[in-house]
Amino acid sequence: MKRILLALSLLGALALTACGPKTASKETLEELNKAKTAYEAAKQRKAELEAEIEKLRQEKSTKEAELQRLQHERDSLRAWLDILEQGY
Repeated sequence: MKRILLALSLLGALALTACGPKTASKETLEELNKAKTAYEAAKQRKAELEAEIEKLRQEKSTKEAELQRLQHERDSLRAWLDILEQGY
């Protein structure tokens, strides 16, 4: 009975030791640092691209307004040209 109890105690201690907290290896920590650095770089790049998208949207809006103004001016000049060609 004592042997069984001793064997169970040893197995229990071994199981607790095997399931306990583990320390990360140097390679794992290096990989984690590389991944963190890559993540931070990707976050920075994302912010830069979002800022560029916003800038391009503003440029597009400005150019669309300019296009409308020029089309209106073209139509107005075309109307005046038609009047002049008809002999005013």
